[in-house]
Amino acid sequence: MCERVFKGNIVFTNEFGKLEVIESGYIVVADNKVVGVYSELPSIYSDARVFDYGDRLIVPGLVTLDLIAPEFGLGHNHKADTNELSDATYAEERYIELSRELRRSGMTRTVLEGTIYMESNIRLMDVIAKSGLGAFVSNSVSDNNGEYAYSLKKLKSDAEELLIMTSRRYENVKPMLSVSLSECCSKDLIELILSLSQRHNSKLKLNISSSGLGEIPAVHSERVLVSFESKCSMYNLSESSFVSISERSGLKPSEVKSGIRDGLSFGLSSSGTSLCSTISSLLNQGFELGEVLYLATKGGGAFFGKVGAFEEGYEFDAIVLEDSNSKRNPLETLEAFLTSSGGVVVSDLYMSGQKSLGL
Repeated sequence: MCERVFKGNIVFTNEFGKLEVIESGYIVVADNKVVGVYSELPSIYSDARVFDYGDRLIVPGLVTLDLIAPEFGLGHNHKADTNELSDATYAEERYIELSRELRRSGMTRTVLEGTIYMESNIRLMDVIAKSGLGAFVSNSVSDNNGEYAYSLKKLKSDAEELLIMTSRRYENVKPMLSVSLSECCSKDLIELILSLSQRHNSKLKLNISSSGLGEIPAVHSERVLVSFESKCSMYNLSESSFVSISERSGLKPSEVKSGIRDGLSFGLSSSGTSLCSTISSLLNQGFELGEVLYLATKGGGAFFGKVGAFEEGYEFDAIVLEDSNSKRNPLETLEAFLTSSGGVVVSDLYMSGQKSLGL
C-alpha cells in the first residue's frame, strides 16, 4: 500500500454545521482513499510522498445534485440552441466547455440531466470521464411537451439503451434515470420510468414542480434523489431519500438538521455550473458556513457513496484553493470561494485520489 500525504490548511465538515480547521495539517491517502487527517504527521508515514501546498486551502471536492447540462452557456435563444445539441459534434464542444467550468468551480461530482438526444448524452459522459470528474447522467424525458415530446416507446428504448450501453463503460461516470412530476410528463411515462428504475436497479431523480402530480411515488428510497423546483415539502419523503436543495427551497437549517436526524440526506442544486448562487442565497437565509459546506460536500457526496468528507475510507475528492489575498484566514478564503467574492481559484483538483488535468 503506497501512502501519499497532502499538506496544507485543511477545512472540512464531517457533521452538519461542524467545521473542522487544521492549519498546516496533513491528509494521509492510501489506495485513493483517506486514511486520516492529522495536525502532526505520524512517524509511520515519514517515508510517504508529500504534496506540500503550503498555505493553500485543501477542502473536499464540491458536489451538485442537479445540473441541466443543455442550459450551460445558453443565452435567450434556449430552444434553438438546445435543438443544435442533436449534432453530437457540436454537443461535445459545448460539453468540453462545461467540464472546464465545472473544474474551475471545484465540482468533482455532478448529477447531470442531458438532452433527448442519445448520442449527445453519450458524448457528455465521455467528456466528463475524460476530464477526470465523476457524474451520474440521465436522458431528458417528456411526452407532453410539444415539439420535445417523444412517444413512450421511444423514451423507454432510449432510457434503457443508455443504462445498458454505459453502466460499465466508465469507472466514475454512470447512467441514471430522471422524470418530472409535472404536466410535461404523463402518469404513464412516470410509471414507466419508475418501473425501469426497479428493473435495472438504477438511481432515479424525481423533479418536483410547484404543479406536481401529488405525492412522491413509493420507490426504493436509497436510490432516489428528489429535486424541488420550488419550495420543498418533505412530509411524504421516505427515509434514506436524497433531497436536492436550491435557493428557492425555503428550508430552514433546523428543518435540514431534523431531516438528517430522520434519515434523509441533503445536497445542493446548482445555478449554471456553480454552487455560488445557491450558497450565497442560503447564507442570506440564515445557514452558517459549516452547514452549507456540509451540504456542498458530504451531504451531496453521499449520493455517490463514501464521498465528500476527509474521513477514513472515503474517496479522496479534494480541491486546492489559492487565495491572492494573503490577509484572509482559511475560513475567509473558503467563504470567498464559495460565494465567488473574488481572488480565490482552484489550483488543483483530485477525484477518487487521481489528479484531474481537465481537457
